[in-house]
Amino acid sequence: QMKKIQFLLWILLTLFISASKLLGQCYQCEYLYASDPQTPWYQKQLAIEDVTMVAKPVGKFYQVDLYMHYKVSPLDYAYDWDTLEVVHYFKLPSSLAITDSWLWVNDTIMKAQILERYDAFNIYEGIVNRRKDPSVLYKNGVDQYEYRIFPMPGNKSRKVKLSFMMATNGFDEITLPTSIFKFSSPKPKVKMIVYDKDTDKQPRLGGNITFVKRSDPNLGSYHYAEIEPSNYSDVSGHAKSISFKLEQEKKDVEMFTSSSPVDAERGLFQLVVNPSEILGADTLDEKKYIFVIDYHSIATYYSKTTILEALKNQIQRVVKPRDEFRIMYNQLTVKEVSNDWMKLSEVNLDDIINKINLGNNSLLSSLLYEAYDYLKTEETGSLFLLSSDNTKVLPSSAQALKNELTDAIGVLKPTFILDFANYYKHGQYTYYLDKYFYGNELFYKTLTSNTRGAYESLELDNGNADLNETLNLLSGKIRQNKFDFIDYDIKSVGGLCFDIQAVENGARSILTGSFRGRAPFRLELVALYKDSLILKEVELDVVSENNLYLPYKQIHAMSKIYNIEGSTNTEIEREDIVRLSLENRVLSRYTAFLALEPGLQEPCFDCEDESDNTVSVDDQDLNQKVLTAAPNPFRNVLTLQLKGVEDASDIEKTELIDLTGRVTTLTLDWSRGENGLVAELDGTDLQSGMYILRITVKGKVYILKIVKA
Repeated sequence: QMKKIQFLLWILLTLFISASKLLGQCYQCEYLYASDPQTPWYQKQLAIEDVTMVAKPVGKFYQVDLYMHYKVSPLDYAYDWDTLEVVHYFKLPSSLAITDSWLWVNDTIMKAQILERYDAFNIYEGIVNRRKDPSVLYKNGVDQYEYRIFPMPGNKSRKVKLSFMMATNGFDEITLPTSIFKFSSPKPKVKMIVYDKDTDKQPRLGGNITFVKRSDPNLGSYHYAEIEPSNYSDVSGHAKSISFKLEQEKKDVEMFTSSSPVDAERGLFQLVVNPSEILGADTLDEKKYIFVIDYHSIATYYSKTTILEALKNQIQRVVKPRDEFRIMYNQLTVKEVSNDWMKLSEVNLDDIINKINLGNNSLLSSLLYEAYDYLKTEETGSLFLLSSDNTKVLPSSAQALKNELTDAIGVLKPTFILDFANYYKHGQYTYYLDKYFYGNELFYKTLTSNTRGAYESLELDNGNADLNETLNLLSGKIRQNKFDFIDYDIKSVGGLCFDIQAVENGARSILTGSFRGRAPFRLELVALYKDSLILKEVELDVVSENNLYLPYKQIHAMSKIYNIEGSTNTEIEREDIVRLSLENRVLSRYTAFLALEPGLQEPCFDCEDESDNTVSVDDQDLNQKVLTAAPNPFRNVLTLQLKGVEDASDIEKTELIDLTGRVTTLTLDWSRGENGLVAELDGTDLQSGMYILRITVKGKVYILKIVKA
């Protein structure tokens, strides 16, 4: 009887998830599939192919442009006559904003409009019913997104581009958004590009991935690297972090500004500040950290090597030169790497980590007892636990263990926990105070809340199974717990700085805001630390990036949306989010990116494809030297000239594109002229209006806008 009930519950759950997917209301989902909207039960597995990421610095943020193709997986099969809809639910870090969406319709780029969510939904669904070409991108939660594209013929692919604005952490790096490929089958190789025209700094990738130099005839020289699927996903399909950064000197405070194009004394700024370093809090006392690993092998997807690498990175994040630390871990018994406290400057951390041989069975209670015992006489001690144990499921057990530790030790020191257990693998949970708790979640939350610590879970709270991002969150909470109060006052000559927002990412803050005035800028910090006020004034060195004013606007809007969405939204706040989102092309929960087919939306003729799979394109006008036309505007006949082109056989294709995106292939009679080839275009039958002339010569494309009077 019990098995029948379990089977019925499983059927109901499956139907609920399927219904949620079909209704576009799956707010906690991660899926990638294709189906025919008219027969939604007919589903196909999808692959993401031909992936390129282009990274560009924008102050202390990075813009990452992701080019990719959706296609039916080679592990599945679709018929030539299938008309499918791509449905992709994915998760990304919360310190990221999507700022653009492009859809290719044949060779034409359609740059998405940003609309209110309800309007975009109705337009998209109506067009899909008429079997037209749209794509729509929604934000369903703080880190959850939904992307739909229609149609995708069964034997064809659809090319898209998504642009992300990403905040850097305390190491001036970001975690690349490879989690978007989680359900691709197979997972793609990722080509990474950093153009010299965007920065002169040297790019670096984690995982010992190296860049090489290449050159493009139109876009110039660039750094190129290839990221294999094994670099960002382990054999079980669980995500691994790939960090990216541009090499630069690490500073405790930096300011970047971008002045308004119409007023040099008005603009936007980014201020990066590590308050602990600026205020000297890390030198006021020597801190003691105990790092504990409790590795329960059957309760996690993460390998021992991955967890040990995470431990090393976290020690480097948290421990300062004056601090001391210990490392404890589970084997058959509790083990330590040293019988005494260590300083980073006096040990080789790589050697220490490499000598750790983790066990397979949890010793959580013993590890916690011995760690707290070391710390009980240390006024500035903290405990950092990485654990995959998931056995303490009953409320009574969780509270009893916490009480036993308190009775034996006394006051427990601040505790920070990274929980990397796979809860759903064993289905362990308990229901307590109207809430479900999985594995050790209840115990960990009880322990950390009672010690002024913090708890993060890869499977529950963070949601994207990304070690690096989750450790960043914990690093930020360690910093936040040092101060009871921090206030930032930024001043300029003859003006002020205002509308200041903060984006937290790791051990430092990025403040974005508006300024009126001029350099020099000064920062005044006031903080309450252990019942004492600390004051510090700093004169700021300013880096001006006036050519990036529009990206700075997007970043400031991103910061404001980030903070408003993190609060309890009233209707007024919702209106603020919509306004910021629509004015700055920053996706929010209440808006959507919608790209339509030519004829329903004007194509983007000046959109520049910077992926590794593109033909070089020159956008021509009358002042350029290769493709010219006269007279322009014209009435009936237009004379074209290709300067420097000597042989008509080098011309591969001549196309005329109208404003609906319709492409007409032309056959012209080219002859030798004084400086190249000449031909006449008979436009007698053309309607008045603007057209795009696109001519491909030996793989290189020349574009010219022409007007029929």
